[in-house]
Parts: sequence; C-alpha cells; structure tokens
Amino acid sequence: HELNQPLMAILGYADLLKEENIDPAEQQRYVNEIRNHTERLGRVTSRMMKITEYKTKGYLEREIIDLDAASGSISSAGKNG
Repeated sequence: HELNQPLMAILGYADLLKEENIDPAEQQRYVNEIRNHTERLGRVTSRMMKITEYKTKGYLEREIIDLDAASGSISSAGKNG
C-alpha cells in the first residue's frame, strides 16, 4: 500500500500529461503531483532502509509491517512484535 498508492498516482498523472492540448497550468499541476508522490516514495524507502526490528500493526483484518515503529520513526510502545 505504501508503495503502490503513490506509484498508481504517478502513472495516472503521467497519462494525463500525454493528452493533447493540455492547459499549461494543468500540466504544471500534474508535474507537481508527480513530484510530490515521488518524494513520498523516497520517504517510504528511507524508512524501509532504517528497519531495525520487526514490528506489525493491524490493517484490513491482517497484520502488516509497521514501517514507522520498525524503523524507529515513532515510539514502538504499544506495538505488536
């Protein structure tokens, strides 16, 4: 989810940029959105590189890796291990 959502947004905005006769203001907005989502991916991968322990959290009736707790980005108090 953390990687897929920004990737899908980037693809969507890239497709919009391929349209003909696009308004320059809209084009700039799409480029800015692509940049924002790319920066978001950078933050996620940075947290992934800092993982020091396996911590999970509940998500849609499952357990997933808690990037913030596992990478030390937030306090792991109250998290499952």
